[in-house]
Formats: sequence, C-alpha cells, structure tokens
Amino acid sequence: MSRFKTVHQCAEAIGASKELLEATFRGALDLMCVAYGRSDDYPALAKKVRSALHSYPGFAPAGDESKAITKILSGFGQISSGMAEMRNSYGTGHGKPRHPGGLTVRHARLAVDLATAECRFIALSLRDLGLLTGD
Repeated sequence: MSRFKTVHQCAEAIGASKELLEATFRGALDLMCVAYGRSDDYPALAKKVRSALHSYPGFAPAGDESKAITKILSGFGQISSGMAEMRNSYGTGHGKPRHPGGLTVRHARLAVDLATAECRFIALSLRDLGLLTGD
C-alpha cells in the first residue's frame, strides 16, 4: 500500500476492494447454488452469502461458544455496508471528476484489509464446507 501516493490511487484501491468483495459474493452464491438477480445490490448479495453460509451444518461451532463467533461474523454486515458507502463517497466510479478531501493511505489500507479478510474467510468457509477445492 505504500506505493499509493495520490488520492486517486487510494480511491482506486477502495473501488477495487468493493469490486473484489462483490465478485467474491457472486462466486460464493454460485458455488452454493443460491439464486441472485442482476439487480441485487451489494448489501443484498452480502446478506445472501452470510445467510447461505449459516445454513450449512458445521459452519459455526455448536453451543454457547458460537455466540462469540456469530457476533464477530455479524460484523461482516457492517463491513459490507460501510464498504459500499466508502466506495460511493471515496472510491472510483460514478464518474466523479474529483474525490473528497481527507482521504489518505490509511483509509485505502483499511478498505483493502477488510475486503481481504472477508474474502479469505468466505473462501476458507467454502473450502471447509467442501464447495471449493484447491489451495
């Protein structure tokens, strides 16, 4: 991320992070044979992925201990919503000629790190559920 030197490069990283998550959501839904529409927006896709993963036996540990994991996983909903808002405000797209002030590398790094963590978790979950093969 240190190679990002301009506001535009940071905005591109934010836009790419959102696009990565959306592609991961669509791929996960395809693997789980869950229907979604072309008009389904980003938060709707995220919700469908979380719901579909939760429906698989063994997705989360049983018992009271699972409450902590469920609480953390529910945070992905907030991340998805925030990522969409961040992309709309600061990311590339929507034909913006300029980006709002205040955007720094740390904001772009946050978007990249959160998107990476959520995509990795989805991919590992699909692998553990036997829906994704390979390393």
